[in-house]
Amino acid sequence: GIGVFYVHRSLLARIDQLAHAAMAISAGNPAVRIPAGGDDELADLARALTLFRQTRDELVQSAKLAALGQMAAGIGHELNQPLAAIRAHIHSGSTLIARGNSEQALNNLEKIRALTARMAGQISHIRRFARRPDAELHPVDLPAVVHEALSLLEHRFEEERVTLKLALPPDMPRVMAEPVRLEQVVVNLIANALDAVAGRPERMVTVTAEKSVAGASLIVGDTG
Repeated sequence: GIGVFYVHRSLLARIDQLAHAAMAISAGNPAVRIPAGGDDELADLARALTLFRQTRDELVQSAKLAALGQMAAGIGHELNQPLAAIRAHIHSGSTLIARGNSEQALNNLEKIRALTARMAGQISHIRRFARRPDAELHPVDLPAVVHEALSLLEHRFEEERVTLKLALPPDMPRVMAEPVRLEQVVVNLIANALDAVAGRPERMVTVTAEKSVAGASLIVGDTG
């Protein structure tokens, strides 16, 4: 009886916990608790799972930073456009002030304010994307995440002359996700679609969201 109790309490329960932790880690759940303690083979397995989770998280972060590196040219383009407009507004504003047209000069200042707000928003978005994601899941607006992901790849659609077809219903239910991780998934899918249509006579990428029993489905298609 003591032997059965020991096997069930000390071995089978720990094995079950480790199996649950392994499945959760493979499913991408970063918050799962891995049972620790002991100096037997099961404790070694627990330590290996902990190391695997840490390595996986580091690989995810590295892949995200690599994606940002590939998008650096487009990010620079997105910031250079408003900077050029700001320079033009400053030049014309100085001329307007010299001519005594203060009302039009104030209008130029308002345009500059809007452009700087746009640039600040873009930089804030890039910083959010680059940071390490949270461990917990939250209700997320799926169409908003898709639009943010597309903003990081907008330059590729322009430069590679790829047509984008969006179908994102406004009444989509919120989905449980970590926003940064979900955006990275969408960025990777759309980037892969852009790679697939490179050099094709018809270059089109479609992004569609549909309601499903479990919440929502996101479908990324291409003509590659």
